[in-house]
Amino acid sequence: MSLSFFDISKIVAFLPDYREGVGQGLMIYYNDGTTCWLSQGLRSFMGGLAKFFAVSVKDMRRKYGPLIGQTNLVPLVLSPFVVFVPVKVRIPRVSGDPTYGYFRLRSVQGVVQEPEPCSLVLDGDHRLTVIQSFRTVRARLRACVNLEKILIDECCQTMDFKQQLFLAQSFLSRNFLQENGGVYGINSEEDEKGVYTMELRNLMEGLVTQRLDEVLAEESNKICRCEQCRLDMVAIALNDLPPRYVVTQRGETYSKADLLEVQRFVDVLTALAKAVKIVNNNPRH
Repeated sequence: MSLSFFDISKIVAFLPDYREGVGQGLMIYYNDGTTCWLSQGLRSFMGGLAKFFAVSVKDMRRKYGPLIGQTNLVPLVLSPFVVFVPVKVRIPRVSGDPTYGYFRLRSVQGVVQEPEPCSLVLDGDHRLTVIQSFRTVRARLRACVNLEKILIDECCQTMDFKQQLFLAQSFLSRNFLQENGGVYGINSEEDEKGVYTMELRNLMEGLVTQRLDEVLAEESNKICRCEQCRLDMVAIALNDLPPRYVVTQRGETYSKADLLEVQRFVDVLTALAKAVKIVNNNPRH
């Protein structure tokens, strides 16, 4: 198959599929509601996608696996905004058959428990049943959302503030996040029943926690990095920084634009450097 950017941009999922008399292939699902069957292996197709975007599947496993706590079945990351999530979709007919399909993260509109055990609702009115549990699929989606945040954050660090804000407004609209927040962020049985509670959160807390690793990387290895000391560092730094509170429904992913408004990198890094010094001189562990 000759890949084009237009074709790839329309793909919402690709799943291994067997056809009698033909053999193993792939079923491709598009955001316009159409499908296409390819007589091509899953690995070959993924390799073609990676080559098109000039990325390495092997490097993805090495780089992104630790970020989501997995060594295998790492998401296919073609760009910060094109991430495919692996989910088990079938039982192998024979040993060696691929069993996982890949679903584009930003094309997932919902996860439902019918048909059982779990089904994903995608752009193009596709509803695809998988063989992993509702909770497992939710957890996998949440992990990929967190990975996407990291990727976008890395991308933003190479830009000036105006470019960052434009990027956030263009690609991370509140509509997308509000529509999909409930899909990824459910944490309790009450939430799964559709009862959402309101929460007060300080966005600065997440920002400071993320930047702490950068500060510690520049410090001596003699600096303690235990959980107690890390929490003390974050607490001290937050006390020196203005808070940024928001009220949202549980499970909503925050707009990147909100974070960009409070990303005063110099102030944050300065506060963290001060906090690291204080904790190092008076550790409580």
